[in-house]
Amino acid sequence: MLTIDTHAHAWDKSCQLIPNSRYQPDYYFTVETYLQLLASYHVHKGVLVQPSFLGTDNSYLLAALNAHPSHLRGVVVVDKAISFETLFSMHQSGVRGIRYNLINQPTPLFDDIKFQEMFAYIQTLGWHIELHAMAFQWPDIVQKLEKTTVKVVIDHFGRPENGMVTCKGLEALLASDLDLYVKFSAPYRFTKSSITPLIDLWESRVGKEKMLWGSDAPFTQYEALWHFERSFNVLGARINEVSFIMQLDANAKKLFDF
Repeated sequence: MLTIDTHAHAWDKSCQLIPNSRYQPDYYFTVETYLQLLASYHVHKGVLVQPSFLGTDNSYLLAALNAHPSHLRGVVVVDKAISFETLFSMHQSGVRGIRYNLINQPTPLFDDIKFQEMFAYIQTLGWHIELHAMAFQWPDIVQKLEKTTVKVVIDHFGRPENGMVTCKGLEALLASDLDLYVKFSAPYRFTKSSITPLIDLWESRVGKEKMLWGSDAPFTQYEALWHFERSFNVLGARINEVSFIMQLDANAKKLFDF
């Protein structure tokens, strides 16, 4: 069974939601609740990803990492002008990546000097960029990132159009020279199709060492439709393939420095 969950979100009543965010939860999902959930399914470690509705205030996430250094790592949201000293401090707390949720957002100017300086910083630290975008956005994103050599982690299968393997946007991403990783998670975030062909596509194009599994707990906006146990089923029949599961865990352990 999988022992590392590479994608979850947590917050409590102390967190301030940013105005006009795309989603505003009316409940809390604390790090304690998350760790209890992991333990109930014998998942030993997790990665907290800063939710977009908290903006660049990573204080709750960082406090959670500092409180549970053996069990948690983090992916933060930061401003491009952040200093290396601040990033290094986050690294010591257990942060291993920065995230951009680009759903309904224009592509940042990743090719400008400030972004390139920050990417150089995080590459020095061994971090990655994590991207959440719809498939039609990938050609523009790839163009803006063409100078980037830092590792790039793609959320939720790359959000293929209608769940289709033969998706032009996804093909542009896979054909790029980026150092790609992919998270197999949240199939409910795109129109359902056969998950197996998508897993096979990513495995054949980026390699077995670049694949990750994430629950996406607490399934924001899909709470009534999903639960943690179903998150294992995103892997289909391959959930019973021991070598495949061991590879996913080994990949997560290496990328997130567990």
